[in-house]
Amino acid sequence: LSRLHLTNLTHAAMLALWGSSKKRRCKEIVLTLLAPGHQVDPQQAVPYRRLVAFQRMVSLRTDLRHLVLRVRARHRPGAHAHGPVGLIMEALHSLEWTWASGWTVTTSDT
Repeated sequence: LSRLHLTNLTHAAMLALWGSSKKRRCKEIVLTLLAPGHQVDPQQAVPYRRLVAFQRMVSLRTDLRHLVLRVRARHRPGAHAHGPVGLIMEALHSLEWTWASGWTVTTSDT
């Protein structure tokens, strides 16, 4: 989905949850406190679902782990997302997380 589509979907979720009469609101707060953010906010749902699907794939397909790490090593920051590893890198970037090395992910909190 394009950023414009995600923005439009987020706006629709805000209207459904908060209505149009209340102008002063922080969408991140509304979409996280009034409902599970990863279920109602497309901008949270896309990275969440990518990470969950990726974790499931590497858990079930242990034979692909070495290949995933090789592809990860070749990924360049700012490159257009290609394939599952590129999409994961994009999701991590949107969360301000980094895939440090091996299977270690560093969050912005650490």
